[in-house]
Amino acid sequence: MMLSSLESLPQGTWAIVAFTFAVFFLDNAVFHKAGDDWLNFSDRFEEFCILTALLVAGAYGICSRKGGKAASKSKAFPCRSNAGKNSSSSTSGITRAKKSGAEPNVISYNIAIDECAKSGDIARAEELHAVMRRAGLEANCISYNSVIHACAKQGDVPRAVLWLKKMIEAGVEANVISYNAVIDACAKSNDADKAEEWLKAMLDANIEPNVISYSTVIHACAKCGDLVMAEKWLKKMIDAGIEANAVSYNSVIYACARKGNADKAELWLDKMLSVGVEANVNSYSAAIDAFAKIGDVEGAERAMRRMISAGIEPNVISFSAVIDSCAKAGDVVRAEAWLQKMLDAGVEANVNSFSAVIDACAKAGDVERAERWLRQMIADGVEPDVVSYSAVIDACAKVCNSDKARTIFELMSMKGVKPSIVTFTSLARPFSRRGDYEEVERIMREVESTGLRINEYFINVLLMAYANSQPKQVGRAEALMRKVKAKCIGINDYVITSLEKVLGKPQAYELIKELNLKAEAPRNRQNRVVRPRPARPMNQANV
Repeated sequence: MMLSSLESLPQGTWAIVAFTFAVFFLDNAVFHKAGDDWLNFSDRFEEFCILTALLVAGAYGICSRKGGKAASKSKAFPCRSNAGKNSSSSTSGITRAKKSGAEPNVISYNIAIDECAKSGDIARAEELHAVMRRAGLEANCISYNSVIHACAKQGDVPRAVLWLKKMIEAGVEANVISYNAVIDACAKSNDADKAEEWLKAMLDANIEPNVISYSTVIHACAKCGDLVMAEKWLKKMIDAGIEANAVSYNSVIYACARKGNADKAELWLDKMLSVGVEANVNSYSAAIDAFAKIGDVEGAERAMRRMISAGIEPNVISFSAVIDSCAKAGDVVRAEAWLQKMLDAGVEANVNSFSAVIDACAKAGDVERAERWLRQMIADGVEPDVVSYSAVIDACAKVCNSDKARTIFELMSMKGVKPSIVTFTSLARPFSRRGDYEEVERIMREVESTGLRINEYFINVLLMAYANSQPKQVGRAEALMRKVKAKCIGINDYVITSLEKVLGKPQAYELIKELNLKAEAPRNRQNRVVRPRPARPMNQANV
């Protein structure tokens, strides 16, 4: 009977179902594209099932009203060409439908709003929602969820929350998809505390969180480097009887990497495998990165070998992490060897790979080698970024080659790459060592003219210039520290040590006490650039 009922559906209905199914998987092929949208996969599939049912019912009703002419249904359902890439295509579909004499229905608007959500076009999604309401159509759960998804795509937490409240006030029951979208917005805005609050709010509303809910919160904690909370939520997830997946474990391993806790990263990788969850390239890459953070080359290489033994091919992130571990250890030869292994494996090097090798050269003070890799990078069609150029300038600084540093700086500017405060700090260091405080002060004025904020590392370089000058520039050092206080620039132990070299310990202590300055822990040894790691497990294929 069920089969005969299905067979009696109007002509063309199955085409609608097949088309919607195809569009859904084209738009949500999250296992084959980067991005945080993997989190919405199961939620989207629920909506797909509902939407397909509505499409079938809608097509049946339209065909019945039109005497079974399936062709008329195309007027009510705008074509989703370029799905997910251009939200205007869905809007123009509604416009064409109106011009052809067919009034778009709730389903038509939901499809259009969903397209806006995929492209993160909040304004258009909100506009379509308003147009739908003005047309006398009642927005449903999908309508509101799509607008919330648009807000989540942009990490706009206040607007995501606003639309969730509007949904509830309109008497539309929020579901797990609604709350997951708000949590996702929090994760994208790097607000782990808010993500946790909304997961608790979901529980308070008697809505059962799913694997997506917990994984998003874990990911938010991992992005903020909060290993304790990431572990806590993974354990809560397991205690709630929800089976953790690769994404959940990968996020915790990633949090370990952010903290440079290689032992825990390896422990969680072992735990993941012991419970039968298959590790992927992101799992191992995050573990490698944890060893790289502490310059443990042997550990990074061991994790790489383990991945290969498991039959998983390393990607550019895996190789770059190993190269980075060599760079931190100052092992140029090993870094170059791993870059060559990567190329031999058919993996194309990217800006991170080359920059890590250049950084290794910089640590060794090998300017010629660093510059050679910069040229090789350009020859291979990889555009150097601020990190790449800064590393070469840093190599020049280590051997006090101010002329070469200035040449690289000018090349960087000519290429349109904007220098960072790290670049300027490295540029100033050779002059600081020579006691040429006037040139360091000139560079500081150049920094300020670009709108960059002077930090404690540049202050340290300038103080060292005062200390190395003959005679020492006591008055300038005191004036600088008063400027530091006035502009609320933090200081660290390096600044205090350099100040003591200029003023002497007793006088330096009195000045710091007078200005009520307190040293903060150094954020980054040797003021080295920390590039945002691309090895985020949530943003890679095979998750």
